[in-house]
Amino acid sequence: VNTWMSLLTSKGNPDRKAKACDTRFEITSELLNTLKRDGYEIVGRYLTGGSFKEIREGELKRIVDGGLKYFPIFQENGRNLSDFTYQKGLEHGKKASEAALSKGVPATVIYFAVDMDIYDYQIDSNIIPYFKGINETIDSRYSVGIYASRNVCTRISNVGLSVSSFVSDMSTGFSGNLGFPIPKNWNYDQFHEISGYGGKWDLDKVAYNGKIPACNSVLSSQKYQQDETQFIKWVTTTEKECLKAFEGIFNPLIAYRFAVGQYILEYLRKPEYWGDKYFGLWRLYTPEPNIDKNDM
Repeated sequence: VNTWMSLLTSKGNPDRKAKACDTRFEITSELLNTLKRDGYEIVGRYLTGGSFKEIREGELKRIVDGGLKYFPIFQENGRNLSDFTYQKGLEHGKKASEAALSKGVPATVIYFAVDMDIYDYQIDSNIIPYFKGINETIDSRYSVGIYASRNVCTRISNVGLSVSSFVSDMSTGFSGNLGFPIPKNWNYDQFHEISGYGGKWDLDKVAYNGKIPACNSVLSSQKYQQDETQFIKWVTTTEKECLKAFEGIFNPLIAYRFAVGQYILEYLRKPEYWGDKYFGLWRLYTPEPNIDKNDM
């Protein structure tokens, strides 16, 4: 039954068993025991979203101490195309990191939600820039994952902006789920919503691949600190100035674009090894290279 139903619709057989789930409800002791009774082992919870939706104080410890595991989800709206821009990605990468660190989430994958039907051209115009922003500001202890339709997950993963996919397969009408295979790096597959679970909660059933383990520990609260060293600032500024210098169709510098990386490295070498304290000797051993385009 599971096989032939998966051929008809992206969510497959909604009645099949699931090891994982996700919910906007706090995992109280009552809900935890109900989940364990029904065979669930992993629960997805939201890092932000207000006092009702997001992970509460002490909740992660309750989950782990109660014998379950968890995985973090980040969603701030995410249902309009305007929610996905490079600038929003910068903000969300930082905000997700701050929330995860403050709540004691250990090194893991954070799944950033694209909870709407995205067409292929919109991936290029909005979703890729959004995930580029996330990757620039996310704390180095965390990796970027994506929650979206099959096509969106696959394309973002293929360009190296996501390491793991949480697939919204229960959204059977999404164009990104029609005729597309499940992403190769899928770890979670959301396939059925249960309204009134246990008479009082809402729950999404989620298949679990096991490629990336869920969290089974909670750390002490930490603060987000983005690397803002002088060297990083210099590199960023240099890259921007370099791109600006190459602007224009008839710019004569365009012919030398292939050598930009080497020129920057040569420049970094000079202050140390070409200084007066070496009496010019290093000029003999580290001369400027005669770069041939054919050698690159």
